[in-house]
This record gives sequence, structure tokens and C-alpha cells, in this order.
Amino acid sequence: MRQGGQCVTIWPIGGYKVSDAPQSVPLEPPQAIYHSRVDEKGRLRVPRDFEIFLRPFAAQQFFVTTLDERVVRIYPKSTWLENARFFETCQEDVEALEEVAFATRVYGAESPLDKDARILIPPLLRRKLALENQPVWVGYYKGAVEVYSETVYQEMMQRASVNLKDKVKALRELGLK
Repeated sequence: MRQGGQCVTIWPIGGYKVSDAPQSVPLEPPQAIYHSRVDEKGRLRVPRDFEIFLRPFAAQQFFVTTLDERVVRIYPKSTWLENARFFETCQEDVEALEEVAFATRVYGAESPLDKDARILIPPLLRRKLALENQPVWVGYYKGAVEVYSETVYQEMMQRASVNLKDKVKALRELGLK
């Protein structure tokens, strides 16, 4: 459209120019656990619902590590920086803090979400958890995307299934709907 001899663009969606548009707010994380795979190069193929959740994060840069040498945790960089500040400032159980902080740095690395919705799991971590060229399960818990090996997934399923009816009953009494 021409206006005053100049071409101007009409921005029909909300009337914003792209640079002026409000920053997108990350969606709610997926609630289900999905099956996926880590390829021979150590790249996790992020399930589509997780890709939709992760794409809006600034720079699409993530910190990939483990807290327990069993489960991979993929943190948005901003969330990981909160953990790093926690490690630096918390005064409770300093020895445990130092050891966990050390382990997360040994196994961890920053990794972008690539155009094919893959995130590289650091070599030392994927070898420790035997994830190379393996099927995995992907979920979200307490601020991070989690990646479970088939063995860990089966162990967790078995534990969750024990007395499940009684667990649900007790949680309903506490307010579970």
C-alpha cells in the first residue's frame, strides 16, 4: 500500500511490526511422556509437542546435564542460570551443593535446538547413561525436559505401578482431582 508516496506495510495481526510485537511467552510444557530416540551422533529428536514448547525460548539455547547420573535434564538457559545462582548462594549442605554443581558441569554442556528439532546430548553424559543410538522416553518435570533410557523408564513404571490404587486414594484425600 502507498501512503504519502512511500510503500508501507499494513500489519494485520494485532497491528504490530514484527520488531514491535510482544515477546512470545513459552507455552505450558507438554504433560505426557513421549517415545523418541537418540541417534548415533548423540542427538535427541525432540518430540513435536516439546519442539513447540521449546522454540519460543530466547536463542533456543539449552543446558543439558544430569542431577543423578540416571536422567538427562534439558534446561532452558534462563532456568539453568537460576540453578547456577542457587549453587553459588545457598548456604545449606555446602558439601552436597559443591558435589552436585561439579557433577552437573562435568556432564553438562550448552546445546541449541537445531532446525530439525534435535538437541545434542554431551558425549560423556550420553555414554554414562548408554543413550547413543537408543530409544528413549521424553517428559517434563520441575522446570526441565527429562530424557529416560528404556531401563530407567521401565524401573519408574514398575515403581509407579506398585500400590497405585492406594497412592491415588491418598492423593485424592489431599486434593487430587
